[in-house]
Amino acid sequence: MTIRQGLVVLMIVATTFTFSFGQEFRRFEMGTQTTMLRTRTGISDCGGCEASLWGIGPEFTFNLNRTFSLNSAFSVFPRESKGHGEFYGGSLTQLLSGVKASIRDSRLSFFAKARPGFASWSDAVRGVQMFPPGSVPSFTLLLGRRNFFTINLSGGFEYLVRPQVGLTVEMGETIIRRSNLTGIAQYGHDLQSSTGLHYHFGSLTSIERIKEDPHHRLFDRLNIGLLTMSLLAQTADAITTQRAQSHCRATNPQPVDPISGGCAALEANPIARPFVTHGWGGQIAVAGIVNTAQVAVMYGMHRMGYHRVERVPPIALTLGSIKGAYMNQQR
Repeated sequence: MTIRQGLVVLMIVATTFTFSFGQEFRRFEMGTQTTMLRTRTGISDCGGCEASLWGIGPEFTFNLNRTFSLNSAFSVFPRESKGHGEFYGGSLTQLLSGVKASIRDSRLSFFAKARPGFASWSDAVRGVQMFPPGSVPSFTLLLGRRNFFTINLSGGFEYLVRPQVGLTVEMGETIIRRSNLTGIAQYGHDLQSSTGLHYHFGSLTSIERIKEDPHHRLFDRLNIGLLTMSLLAQTADAITTQRAQSHCRATNPQPVDPISGGCAALEANPIARPFVTHGWGGQIAVAGIVNTAQVAVMYGMHRMGYHRVERVPPIALTLGSIKGAYMNQQR
């Protein structure tokens, strides 16, 4: 599995609300967000293994229209690394700024974000200073700030608890480009989730929208066909994923970290990674979560009247699973 199927899991809750077909939204949103990033750090005893970091910071959104927005978030992770490496050391800060696409209703919005930015470690290894042979010590590490380019892809929902106060929940993947001291780049796929509280202000814009095809059923012939294709593609992805995992376990019999090390590194999707490394039981479990969330989000969009958009989740899952199966076959 290589696409971000897990992004829709947190959207299941949204289907419990009653939907209408119009919304008033304001141009600006300002708030605070707390975030969890599972990334390579020196906090754990193994040094350089993945660990969860918790951060907090401000977030700002400028709504260009009812669909597209500009979004920026700055996070400070106060917990410092115990060790120092090429890719970590000291404390971490993160800046993300990009676009946000939303599907809005009276009190609820689904959204997706694509935000490039930087992850910055305050005290990482920037070089090595060597001393003449026989000296004690023979070398010392040169420490300093190192910045790494990142892209955050996430999705979630916002619920307006008050007309101007919204609560957001989102989950996604942060792709970090790490370059070592020789200039060779490595790409990490790190899980990141966030919750936030936002205040909406500025000029008020009213949305008037006509419900599309009010007699359309959720499980019509087209949606059933799309769901069938999605299940077939996911099955191919699951079979090739477990084949790759079995081969890895056979050639690497030593115990491995199910989250970040050994055979787990074969799974690019950080959300599916903890499941697929446990064999077919974990594979079936994550498939159940993904497909339950898929149908739930389709139903939520159907109730909101976005009947064309409701067909996007199975198409995305189909394309992502086909790509995942292809990549697994290349191993």
